[in-house]
Amino acid sequence: MKADFHSHSTYSDGKSNIYELVKRAKEKGLDAFALTDHDTVFGCDEFAKLQAEFNIILIKGIELSCDYNGETVHVVGLFKNNIISEEMYNFSTIQTEQRKNRSINMAKKIKDIYNVDIDIDLLIKENKIITRKNIVNHLIKHNNLSLEEAKFLGSKRSKAYIPSVKIDLKEGLDLLHRNNALAILAHPCLIDNYLDEIIKMDFDGIEAKYANIKNDYNYFKNIADNRGFFISAGSDYHGDKSHGDIADVYLVDKEVELVLDKLEIKYDN
Repeated sequence: MKADFHSHSTYSDGKSNIYELVKRAKEKGLDAFALTDHDTVFGCDEFAKLQAEFNIILIKGIELSCDYNGETVHVVGLFKNNIISEEMYNFSTIQTEQRKNRSINMAKKIKDIYNVDIDIDLLIKENKIITRKNIVNHLIKHNNLSLEEAKFLGSKRSKAYIPSVKIDLKEGLDLLHRNNALAILAHPCLIDNYLDEIIKMDFDGIEAKYANIKNDYNYFKNIADNRGFFISAGSDYHGDKSHGDIADVYLVDKEVELVLDKLEIKYDN
């Protein structure tokens, strides 16, 4: 068995729609695959309906954007029995609206400060959720800008930058656990500060396999063993070259079965 438990669709900042996402997972030889869009579960029902068509185990999930003493920490949540509570749908509604308002205000500031072409109405129409990545893509499409120039305008270094809305890390872990989800520390190799403190918190798993050159599998596998975490694997697929491709990294056999057992998901042995 092969599994990749971290991916994004057009319901957050991915370029692939749900069907394209699952189709690619099947083409890449996966037996189990998770959708973990940023701070929203709204694509999960559409996602899970494709399980029979593609004969692949599809796991409903989310990736929470959290804060720990000013450090951004992402947490992948995978829902047991593929059941998502009303609280998580309500949370997704609130977060989606907050992200939309923040991104629209930031796009307006970029347009005014840097005198570039941004069609706010079109930006809203073309994206289910507006993120900095969507803004960057829009800037490239409608202006004579390089990728680096567009990324700068949407970066923290930009005069137009508006801080994102994140929940406290402990609150995020509590939210997942009270809604019957496993909490996985996502891409720990990208955490700059406080990792020693962060790994002492109430995680169930750690993304020891991650599609980034910075990742040190043996280091994070050792943390998992010492802390009693299971290991997870995530390509963090977004449909472009900014992250890994589906199944660039993956769990195998017993590693997959351990996670599926914890999720109470049935599979053929």
